[in-house]
Amino acid sequence: MATWVLLAISFGHFAVDVVSGAIPVLLPHWQALYGLSYTTTGLLLLAATLGSAALQPVVGAVGDRVRTTWLLLGGLALSTVALAAALLAPSLWVVVVAVLLQGIGAAVYHPEASKMTYLFGGERRGVAMSIFQVGGNAGFGVSPVLTTLLLGAGVLATAAGYGLLGAVALGVLLYSYGRIRRRESAHRHAVRTEAKARDGDLWGPLLLLLGAVVLRTWVHTGTNAFVPLYFVTHLGRSAAFSGALLSTYLLSGAAGSIVGGALADRLGRKPVIVTSLAVPPLLFYLLPRTPDALLFPLVAVAGFFLTSSFPVTIVFGQELLPSRLGTATGLMLGAAVGTGGFGVTLLGMVADRWGAPAVWPVMAVLPLLALALVALVPRPAAGHSEAVQGAAGR
Repeated sequence: MATWVLLAISFGHFAVDVVSGAIPVLLPHWQALYGLSYTTTGLLLLAATLGSAALQPVVGAVGDRVRTTWLLLGGLALSTVALAAALLAPSLWVVVVAVLLQGIGAAVYHPEASKMTYLFGGERRGVAMSIFQVGGNAGFGVSPVLTTLLLGAGVLATAAGYGLLGAVALGVLLYSYGRIRRRESAHRHAVRTEAKARDGDLWGPLLLLLGAVVLRTWVHTGTNAFVPLYFVTHLGRSAAFSGALLSTYLLSGAAGSIVGGALADRLGRKPVIVTSLAVPPLLFYLLPRTPDALLFPLVAVAGFFLTSSFPVTIVFGQELLPSRLGTATGLMLGAAVGTGGFGVTLLGMVADRWGAPAVWPVMAVLPLLALALVALVPRPAAGHSEAVQGAAGR
């Protein structure tokens, strides 16, 4: 593995997801400021993820045909600037547009970054994708506490703080940008010369895997949104309490990503994914019934297992479509990052109709449905993805 390049891409992922992770934390602020219902608040988060869901497959498909490595820099910059605009917006409609642009910035960064991670991973693609994913998980994990602290100093300080983080991440990526461009050119040439790799593209299994990833994403994004909404708005707890709880969930997910990627390289992709979906349902069902003393361990275990398959599903999808690496990456990330707003909106409808506690049993069922889809996905035949990877190395 090219460790320094992977760390640079992962740090960019950290910065993008710190910014993205601020959106759920800001929902109670916007809800109180504009008097929003749970459903409308869910629609606001949908604005952040809708552009991401639609654009990531497009960006990935375009990346299979033309050079798109510049999107690493452009996506990071747009995401940071858009969050600053959302914080300083004079009206709700400006907030909606800025949040949508923030999602677009994240959308154009993730596919290209994940594709480069795959290419720089060598024979340890699971570990490489874990390095990439842990940057994003750490960003989401730090974001609740960081956003809460910055908001204590005012929205202007929050916008300035995230602007500084974006600038540092851009500088780190620029240092490795030449090497990234050269590796992308080598892969493009390898795909053209290894025509037999196209025989290994498995669209049917990929669609099953995508369905499972969508359901898992609804659970993950629902947790991001409803921990603040449930504990602050419904139970009246402090923002610091819900922020610490959400950070525990997300940071334990970062640890799960590292372990999941390493185990997938040893045990295979599918066993890790199945385990990650089998454990969380009981934990989510118990969450509203758990005393405070046990809440933090419970969400830590749930986050660890649910997030452990994030890098694994991305690599699995790439291996199912090795000659269309950008397309596979965009589809997987569109499902893994961009569809959460739909789930949060549906969960918001459940909360409006039956109350906020009713959300948690629903989220306990969704991983079981995802597990059923994963059980139908076959393992890709060995050799076809390695052909392209080896040619790119040569």
